Amino acid sequence: MPLESGKVYRISSVKTGQAATLKTPSFIVLAERFEAKQTQFWKAQKTRAGFWSFENVQHPTLYLGLEFGRVVQNGDAISGVPQPFPWEVKHVPGTGDSAFWLCVPNTDQVFDLHDHGGWADGIKIQVYSNLGKEQIPHQWRIDPDLTFNPPVKAGEVYKLVNCHTGTVVQLEDNNDGALDQCTIFS
Repeated sequence: MPLESGKVYRISSVKTGQAATLKTPSFIVLAERFEAKQTQFWKAQKTRAGFWSFENVQHPTLYLGLEFGRVVQNGDAISGVPQPFPWEVKHVPGTGDSAFWLCVPNTDQVFDLHDHGGWADGIKIQVYSNLGKEQIPHQWRIDPDLTFNPPVKAGEVYKLVNCHTGTVVQLEDNNDGALDQCTIFS
């Protein structure tokens, strides 16, 4: 799938599916569960040199990038920067059009999911030396599908548990479609 200048995309990890998310007020970019938030949408712009920049939709004065004027090193964090940052977008060999490397031009540095691509929400996105196509934390999807599909199905029964407190919600109705009672258990 070729990128289109001016089109909005989500950029997500091949390993975890988490989206590149611009966090405020620090403007660091973290990999977080995709929820179709404006901070997870990036507008692609082709540069005159043939590279790509990605402007955040929520904060249109910030671009996916690194601090200018310094030598790029392994572990440098990706953040929202105030000027367009050039990325060389390359297909990962053997993946068809589904996986990409986002490369810092003229270096071996690529977009990387920190912590060897751990599964936690809020993992730092950084640059790291490209270690090859076997390194799944280096691979990203650039997807024009911005819809959020909750991981539930109509007609199924679910237990809702608050992840912080462990409390459970029980909803009951009297078969007339109206909610009669909501009970919270700990």
